[in-house]
Amino acid sequence: MAETIREYLIALGWHIDEDTWKRYQGALLKTAAETAKVGSLSIETAAAVETMVSRVTRQYENLYYVSQRVGQTVGFLQATQYGFVQTGRSADEALSSMEGVAAALRTQPWLQMIFGDARTPQDIASTLQHSGLPYFLQVQFAQMAGLSERDLLHFEMFGDRIRRAKQEFAQRQREAGIDAQQFADRVAGGPGSFTWSLNRLESDLGITGQRIAMDLIDPVQHGIDALDEIVQWINRVDAATKGWELTLGSFGTTVLAGWLGNKLLRAVLVRLGIMGAAGAGATAAEAATGAGLLGPLALLGAAGYGLYEAVAPEPLNAAEPAHPPAPKKAGAPTGVPLVGAPPVGAPEPNHPMAASSALRASRLSQVVQQIEEAGYPESSALGIASGLLLESGGNLSPTALNPVGGGRGAQGVPQLRGTRLDEAEQFLGRPFLSSSLRDQVNYVLWAMQSSADAGARRAGERLRRGDLPPGRAAEEFLLDFERPGPAGVGEIREARDLAEGLSRLAAQRQAGGGDRSVVINQRTDIHVSSGPTALTTAQEVMRGQADVNADMTRNAGIVLR
Repeated sequence: MAETIREYLIALGWHIDEDTWKRYQGALLKTAAETAKVGSLSIETAAAVETMVSRVTRQYENLYYVSQRVGQTVGFLQATQYGFVQTGRSADEALSSMEGVAAALRTQPWLQMIFGDARTPQDIASTLQHSGLPYFLQVQFAQMAGLSERDLLHFEMFGDRIRRAKQEFAQRQREAGIDAQQFADRVAGGPGSFTWSLNRLESDLGITGQRIAMDLIDPVQHGIDALDEIVQWINRVDAATKGWELTLGSFGTTVLAGWLGNKLLRAVLVRLGIMGAAGAGATAAEAATGAGLLGPLALLGAAGYGLYEAVAPEPLNAAEPAHPPAPKKAGAPTGVPLVGAPPVGAPEPNHPMAASSALRASRLSQVVQQIEEAGYPESSALGIASGLLLESGGNLSPTALNPVGGGRGAQGVPQLRGTRLDEAEQFLGRPFLSSSLRDQVNYVLWAMQSSADAGARRAGERLRRGDLPPGRAAEEFLLDFERPGPAGVGEIREARDLAEGLSRLAAQRQAGGGDRSVVINQRTDIHVSSGPTALTTAQEVMRGQADVNADMTRNAGIVLR
């Protein structure tokens, strides 16, 4: 800072004497150090004051409500507590004694005939002490009045000391200008009081914590389930390959950390509604790029996936569909493999990779043909089939089950729940998960024409017209029939891209095959604002290029899987 001032003064034409300047600079540095020290002390003092205020107000809040129950002032209660402390007892024991006597007098009004105007433990003890009764009878009467034998003996032995301590405490409060009752009313006197506002703030913070927990529980559970699946997969791979997998621990850890970080960040951002699925994915990719991890993670992931494809057998429990597809009619699209091979071992039926590529292709071809035979145009059939594929986790398994959301979960290929699931089971006459793929698609077709669900009927009416391209048909089906909510933005986009890709592949095959190579010509326009330095401008360009590459890779991957 001193150098900045020096340069400014020289620029104004001032002559700077070096000795004078050094003295000024030393004074400035000392002032800055003292200012920093004052700031630190101020923060520490503020924290101590806040703690003291909170502690004192909580004490007065408690005394306020005790005073309302026992019919004594807050000042009297404080003086009694001081008297107990000065004679070897505790402040809490003083309040307990007061509460016991007050409760007895409230519930047994006839005691007034015995004790007259005595309303406090010390007054009752004094009355009994001067009654002339034997001590054992004094104890019985004291216990009837809510006073224990210990308190009775304590008052008879140290009554004068307690009375003197109470007078001393009251005198000191008056000298300090403290009106305990008035302050207690200000602190805890109901709506508008200090503790009322403080308790409301604490309650609001608790509600906010509950809201955050409710928003995060689904993505966190998804992350836990994904991690559990990966651990099981690693164990199966290690067993099937006789231990080679765990020797690549550092390699797997790097790939796993990048993948989980991307998935969890995306799920949390989408679930909280901070941004759509596409934006969350771009944010995760940008974070990895900034850390220099995107290139190495992509390379390691591709190498690991290729090695995994080479050693993973077909699943042992991947049965053929209950109703194999009929012979393909002319002009209808053929199925294409959508995802890679399943994990080693026998994964769960609703695992996204539980069906082999051949089985997924067979199921997809069956669903497209079944929808076309029901009178839907090819573009709508591709859109509906793509939506069902993404909705069921990428395998079109009739046993797909998503337990998240409570109840019986989301079931089957269309992932039905609640009243829609009840309607489907009534239509089929059996539990939905025990029905075949063809049966479940038959229900979807029936629901789009005759269901009580207005959204399903609206989807059927629009899709039967045949004026929607495949991608728009997939979007229409998901929005009106499935209605996935804000978290399904990514699913809708992927289904739209998949339907368009299948349509292009089907058209190519119907034209007689020919060259199957795919050429991607993409013009990239990146618009950035010039930053304050060349480095920041370059970083803006890198982020723009990363977004472009991510979109191109995602769209190509949908078609090629």
